[in-house]
Amino acid sequence: MKRLLPFAIALLIAAPLAWADDKGHDHMAVKNGQTQPHDMAAMSAEEFAKLDTDKNGQLGRTELPKEHKLAAHFDMLDTDKNGTLSAAEFAKGNGM
Repeated sequence: MKRLLPFAIALLIAAPLAWADDKGHDHMAVKNGQTQPHDMAAMSAEEFAKLDTDKNGQLGRTELPKEHKLAAHFDMLDTDKNGTLSAAEFAKGNGM
């Protein structure tokens, strides 16, 4: 039993970290008093809609703020090379 105690303590400490990604984002949310995974696709879609200021369904380079985490990767994310990011290209960049 004494040999299991350190393992049990380590497991209790590490378990919450299993829900965080490598950037420290917590993928759990509390809704109606219950803890559940965030809907990452919905979060990405909401962010995309906010950034799409001209509401054309595409993000141009000028719509993505320079300080945004994906700005430096714009050309790589623009897989169809049309100069804009679709919602799908943006979601992939957000780790979808």
